[in-house]
Amino acid sequence: MALAVTACSMTPPGELSSWEVAAPAPPDGLIVGMVVVARTPSVDWSWARFPVSLKYDHQSGTSGELLLGRQMKPPFPPLEVYEGVENGLTVSYRPFAMKLKPGRGAFHSFEHVRFENTSRQEVRQVPTRYLDNSGKWQSRWEWKTETVTDSNPIVSVASVAAATFDMEPGKVLYIGRVGMLLDRSCSTNTASAVHSNAAPCFVREPFIESEPTADLAMIRRYFSKLAGVEIEVRPLQTAPGSWKTLSEVARPYAAGR
Repeated sequence: MALAVTACSMTPPGELSSWEVAAPAPPDGLIVGMVVVARTPSVDWSWARFPVSLKYDHQSGTSGELLLGRQMKPPFPPLEVYEGVENGLTVSYRPFAMKLKPGRGAFHSFEHVRFENTSRQEVRQVPTRYLDNSGKWQSRWEWKTETVTDSNPIVSVASVAAATFDMEPGKVLYIGRVGMLLDRSCSTNTASAVHSNAAPCFVREPFIESEPTADLAMIRRYFSKLAGVEIEVRPLQTAPGSWKTLSEVARPYAAGR
């Protein structure tokens, strides 16, 4: 698997930046893993960059999210760190790290946000400049009716089968890969796809898998302070058949053939 390095900045809320990550001190523990976003040839890379997250709850009473995609508009740069090809798909990889208290956590829902623009008429005072009788520029305020465009977030939430992990004090645990496949096609409709009412032919297929050999190399490279720290492989626990791997979600879209 060939990898290319891309730019990445502005760590998502709830995660640790590359310079913050270090061996945790009890009672805290650390979970690490990889966010993976794959796309079929039908999807331009700009479509992969919109607000999408996987929500989780933790036994300590906290909750949070793992960001899978972020909108492209400033001040939000892309999240990708590495890029490669798997199963005939263009794939981006982003190492993540979260510091948590001991106890069980569970990813349980898939959320994406789109923005809908609405226009309205509003009467407001606006400054205007004019030349007076002496030929000098003056300013005055006038009432004018203007068109104002508002951008409103529309949040869609889809429940997914629970994917659990158990945090232990002072340990660093690799929980695997969490990701989604993106496709723009009306011809394929699978039960695991997450659709949008605004774009019914644009689907997101969540998946989970564990690739410790490849992922731990990228994680240690990105989080350099973990270079000599033991990382235990503890993949997310799911009910049999409740989650698919990347190759399984790609199969209906003829990717990798």
